Amino acid sequence: MAKIFAIATNKGGVLKTTLTVNLGAELSKKHRVLLLDTDPQSNVAGTFGIIESEVPATLYDCLARNKNLKEAIVNVSENLDIVYTGKEMNSFTGENPDDGSEISPLRIKELIDSVKEQYDYILIDTAPAQNSVTIQALLAVDEVIIPFHPEGYSVSSIVATLEAVTEIKDVTKKKLKVNSFVITKYESKSYTHKKVLNDILSVANRLGIRVISTKVPQTASGGRSIVEEQKPTVLAKRWYKLKATYANVANEVFK
Repeated sequence: MAKIFAIATNKGGVLKTTLTVNLGAELSKKHRVLLLDTDPQSNVAGTFGIIESEVPATLYDCLARNKNLKEAIVNVSENLDIVYTGKEMNSFTGENPDDGSEISPLRIKELIDSVKEQYDYILIDTAPAQNSVTIQALLAVDEVIIPFHPEGYSVSSIVATLEAVTEIKDVTKKKLKVNSFVITKYESKSYTHKKVLNDILSVANRLGIRVISTKVPQTASGGRSIVEEQKPTVLAKRWYKLKATYANVANEVFK
């Protein structure tokens, strides 16, 4: 049965999707993995060069039109499947578009439950917002991984994500765990990055949350594998140093 994780933060530009696809790709070397994209930008599918017209169904179809999740699963690499979000997710309100009836807040959980026996890991890429779909995603997972870019206002975004997790735990009594903070786009020579990192280390220590010691660096080559090979870095032919970084992050996160 799959272990289920959300990669979540309400701040954009922190390599959330990049982290999701590379962790998934690293896990797929030894495990069966499903990447579920809930962000309307559909960047998980875009990483693999997949467009909406090429998929049999989308996550939106499963949420709003009662499609089976199995119909929406697309294989992109050995042991690695994805589910495309769908552009209509931009207008998703939590209601059935045909009759206006309320869609269960546990719908994503129900969809995942229908396929979780087929996988070892399911990773959910969330939108950088605390909307109804993100809440549904958090209700469906066992643990949350929070990517963190150490710059101004970053701590406040972490606090907002932690508050959402706490609220879900308080309301539902769900045993939802924050797995770790993952530092992204890190510049070792930046005073700001060092200062903000120290701040988050203090917060994490106080809350008993791990901060992954391997940091994903700020690098111009990070997105080139997508442009040149339509693959995440981990599955590409080059960029060995960055590949090793993601391997180390995965080893720490999922140990």
